[in-house]
Amino acid sequence: MRSQQILILKYLFGNDRMSVQPREVGRPAPVKSDTACSHRAQRDRMQGVSIIIPTRNEADNIDPLLQRIFSIDYLQAVEHEVLFVDDSSSDATRDNVRRWAKDRPVRLLERDSGGGLASAVVAGAHHASFSVALVMDADLSHPPEKIPELIEPLLADRYDMVIGSRYVEGGATPEWPLSRKFASKL
Repeated sequence: MRSQQILILKYLFGNDRMSVQPREVGRPAPVKSDTACSHRAQRDRMQGVSIIIPTRNEADNIDPLLQRIFSIDYLQAVEHEVLFVDDSSSDATRDNVRRWAKDRPVRLLERDSGGGLASAVVAGAHHASFSVALVMDADLSHPPEKIPELIEPLLADRYDMVIGSRYVEGGATPEWPLSRKFASKL
């Protein structure tokens, strides 16, 4: 069995450059019998990418975010969907997503329990249609233009996981107030 490969992409937000830092990690953990079905379902999903975007009151960001995502040429050749997982938005977030869903590969998972960011990501991964899942923020802090650099190594089966991080050598959080930097590291 080959060892897992993880590709860490460093965000240099000032000029939207990324650099590649491959890391090899140990063998994957054996699959337990009670999770075999979910792993088999994951393996049998269609090749492509599900872009999972958790939201809560992001109405003003939906249009610019989706405009940027759907202007990416690379995605024209890759099966994809944008899956919004909304936690109890009280603004027009859901209406804006539904409008896009009429003629684009956009889906909306509505959650009124407001389980939080981590559970929204897990719910999105559970409902994803494709074999690769990419998670990004709706607040435009993650540049959609970097999507090809994140998913291409996965779709080409060169790596098992890709992580974009502000907190590796060369990463940055320009113009962030100290409170946001602190909260981001928690």
